[in-house]
Amino acid sequence: MAAVPGPGYLCHKCAKESGSDPFKKPAAPKRKKVPAEKRTVVNFEERRFPSLLITRHIDDVESLGDIGTTNMDALSKALSKNRGLTPQNAHLFYNVANTSLTLYDATNLPPPALETLVHLNPNLTSLRLDFCGHMEEKV
Repeated sequence: MAAVPGPGYLCHKCAKESGSDPFKKPAAPKRKKVPAEKRTVVNFEERRFPSLLITRHIDDVESLGDIGTTNMDALSKALSKNRGLTPQNAHLFYNVANTSLTLYDATNLPPPALETLVHLNPNLTSLRLDFCGHMEEKV
């Protein structure tokens, strides 16, 4: 810091006594949020298929109505979690428009249910059956 009455510079002690510290860094200005930035959503809730609700009430399958092809895979995953796919609710997956079908747990499906599944889905080009231990040669 330059000396006020004459040539030269002040020492650190004298500069501090005069009220200004030459080694002190200036404070960074506070950043104000832009109004649009305040309104942006940081957290959002992803809409998921209500698997727990569906698996609890799967025996009342008539109330579910028509299941879209996008929810067909999610329903199959939800039913596989508690091995809930039975011959009584397997008709949810019977549809002439199905071209591909995945059943992640077919443990509780007997051979007649597997035959019915194939006959009532004539346009299937891809069929994936996991855990299908009851499959016989006839199927």
